[in-house]
Amino acid sequence: MRIKQIAINGLFGMFNHIVPLNLTEHITIVYGINGIGKTMLFKILDSFFNSNFSKLVSFPFDRLMIEFENNDTISFFNSEKDFFIEYQSKGNKSIFDLGQLKSAEHIKDEKVIRQLRRLLPMPVSQYSDNELIFHQTDEILTVEEIIDRYSEMLPSELKQEDSIKNKTELDRIIKSTNLYFIQTQRLIAFNYLKRKQQYGMERDYNLNKVETVKKYSEELSEIIQERHREYAKRSEEYELSLGKRLRSKEVKTYSDLEELKKENKVLEAKRNELKSVGLFEEIKEDYSNIPDTIDEIERAVLSVNIQDMKNKLKIFDELYERLKKFLDILNHKRFSYKKISIHPKKGFVFENDYGKPLQVTELSSGEQHEIVLFYELLFKVTENSLVLIDEPEISLHVVWQKEFLTDLEDIVKIRHFDILLATHSPSIINGNWDLTVELNKDKNDEK
Repeated sequence: MRIKQIAINGLFGMFNHIVPLNLTEHITIVYGINGIGKTMLFKILDSFFNSNFSKLVSFPFDRLMIEFENNDTISFFNSEKDFFIEYQSKGNKSIFDLGQLKSAEHIKDEKVIRQLRRLLPMPVSQYSDNELIFHQTDEILTVEEIIDRYSEMLPSELKQEDSIKNKTELDRIIKSTNLYFIQTQRLIAFNYLKRKQQYGMERDYNLNKVETVKKYSEELSEIIQERHREYAKRSEEYELSLGKRLRSKEVKTYSDLEELKKENKVLEAKRNELKSVGLFEEIKEDYSNIPDTIDEIERAVLSVNIQDMKNKLKIFDELYERLKKFLDILNHKRFSYKKISIHPKKGFVFENDYGKPLQVTELSSGEQHEIVLFYELLFKVTENSLVLIDEPEISLHVVWQKEFLTDLEDIVKIRHFDILLATHSPSIINGNWDLTVELNKDKNDEK
């Protein structure tokens, strides 16, 4: 469900903020002085929509209320001892008692951490004294959050004493809204090095920091390769059914030679577009040279092949749109004296104006921030989500900041989600004050 308005009471014990979302333009900007609670609000929303209730109660606020586009509301009440969620829909009210979300002081010793690592269904590494990091998702959770999330599979001495009543219904309500949080720390990700098994000891995983740009480069290459596997599978299916389809006349045969050549030119242009964004190194099938005289059988075969190729290339349509926008923004609006391109197997490829290859380390922090931010918006966020972006101006030149909203508007048109961003920069706002909500103690207290 789309969110219409967010309200929070008692933030830091003093602030009451109301944030109506701009559902028409899909972009809302919150701004205010340092310490007013912009980042804290985002962290609270992120914890709530990921059902990290143990983490949520540690934040300094009294009540969070979300109003949806259909006028349903869901509220989280954060008192000193009792925590509950109230959901109102069409005049009906449901209460979800979260019980006593107890602290995890009794489970912070090393033995319990090791026990959790054995019990969890996916590999994890210790990140801090009371946090584990999940290898597959890079998610960092406290012990409290892990026990809250995986209570059903943990032994009684570890899990919450009080289970949430009607938890399935609560999960359904919360998960009806997708939320994606792009935080200020964007340039470091994590990979994991498996330690070899020695002397019969169980293997372990070591945490290794990597540049997010490199990580996303590998990820994009895998996305492209997956499309190619689908393309190859469809090609095989078409080849095996070619004779049958010709005999049964399931496909259209172009009776006019000029029409056949015209369709082929359209196909050739499509293939060149796909190559231009790095989806193909080359395309083996080539029907560019159609002779002026061909018999009926050749015409039928060429007709089928052209139509089959058009259908196969549709596999790349959505990915092409995203890649084109990604490259257009970076190469035409961001990068100076260098260029980014895409290779199906290598992912991101960088070079300077003289064609000399560049390493990620030779990019500025601002350039890396833009690659990561626009990659996440175009390739990681699911449609119909609410995207939180915290301080997009980090490391960005003023000119880039002024172009940022225009780029967001273009992305929203092809990705279809709502954006709530927090900024200190007037250049990010760039005169679009109709999209803004000021977080101000006096104004919000009046509300």
